[in-house]
Amino acid sequence: MGGCHYGPLLIWAFFILLTFHFSLLNFQFSLLISNLFYPCLFVSIILTERKFFAHDSCWILGYQHMELTLIRHGETFWNKVDKIQGQADIPLSESGIHQAQTLHNQLRAKLSQYTAIYASPMKRALKTAQILQGSNQIPLIIEERLKSRDLGDFSGQTLEEISKRTPKIYALWRSGDPSFCPPNGESTRETLDKLQAFLTFLSTVHPPNSKIIIVTHRESVGILMYLLGNQTKDALTGIANCVPYDFSFNLA
Repeated sequence: MGGCHYGPLLIWAFFILLTFHFSLLNFQFSLLISNLFYPCLFVSIILTERKFFAHDSCWILGYQHMELTLIRHGETFWNKVDKIQGQADIPLSESGIHQAQTLHNQLRAKLSQYTAIYASPMKRALKTAQILQGSNQIPLIIEERLKSRDLGDFSGQTLEEISKRTPKIYALWRSGDPSFCPPNGESTRETLDKLQAFLTFLSTVHPPNSKIIIVTHRESVGILMYLLGNQTKDALTGIANCVPYDFSFNLA
């Protein structure tokens, strides 16, 4: 547990005791101290010790502050032709490898600041994480809960193919119902529950102020964004390959 800023509270406690002492001797004098000093002290604490009230490791609030960098893996050939991947273990394309190398160069100067890199075990995400890690000594941890959502029979098809072959199922899927489960796949709700558990796990194994890189998949990035405060319904749109999305958050 990190230390909170106790200085202002100790000062406050001291003057409370001092006021109580003077109240026994002179009530009017203690009233004068109360009316003039305490408002000034309170403002001083607000201005100079704001971290006390929202400190990342303050046991009074029970919050732990962390910084996450969310990254969708580099491009695959199936991305290029708009095929749904799900848990099909498709590797990075040459373009995807180049994207990961570019991202490594972009983050090179601050990679040493990160505590760990967590990656989905799937080839496209793990390779992206390995390229990003490079020669740095940052621990790279494979995390099963970061695997792509299992999209079952949808895997290997395009949206157009699904809409033509199974229009009713396609309509249910596109309705956004989190409980919808593709044939032989899993629901968004199941994926969300796994990722929520993963965030809770991070808060228990890493110290305050940790900076974590998470390399995962498009839908997983979108759900993590949602859990971290991006409550927009279209959180999945515009999540590009190998673009870092930074979030700060407090977890109990």
